[in-house]
Amino acid sequence: MFRTTTLALALLFAAGTVHAQNLDGRLKTIAGTTNENVVHAQLKHRQLSATVLPFKTRDEALAALEDGKVDAFASDKLLLVGAGGKARDQKALLLLPDELSFEPYGIVLPRGDAAFRLAVNTGLAQIYSSGEIVEIFGRWFRTFGEPGPVIKALYILGAIPE
Repeated sequence: MFRTTTLALALLFAAGTVHAQNLDGRLKTIAGTTNENVVHAQLKHRQLSATVLPFKTRDEALAALEDGKVDAFASDKLLLVGAGGKARDQKALLLLPDELSFEPYGIVLPRGDAAFRLAVNTGLAQIYSSGEIVEIFGRWFRTFGEPGPVIKALYILGAIPE
């Protein structure tokens, strides 16, 4: 059983970038994460010359973004939403619409408890197939935009029972 998010970029409105394709500057990631690898690959694929500067924590990366030391901060979209909630000026931050990768999150369940796993997966499939997932997403994340096409496709796939 898993939950998914996508890799995204957060930046200050003043940066003037509206899509990842326009990014050309200093970009922060958290050192040693899958995000760091994806950012390097995406920069190469999109032929962008941004410099990737690893940070140890999201708080450090957010502070560097807010202080103008970097132009963008890359992380899982849901984690960026959480970091943005700690920002000094939340309205000054922009979450770009680009989805740079698919990031699955695992949910740990007790080993060998097939009945519990089936109950959880069945419940999740019901939430996805009924459309309730859209209301749940809206309740918690609507202020940060609508789910992107990758997440919407995963809602459809999540509705498929085991």
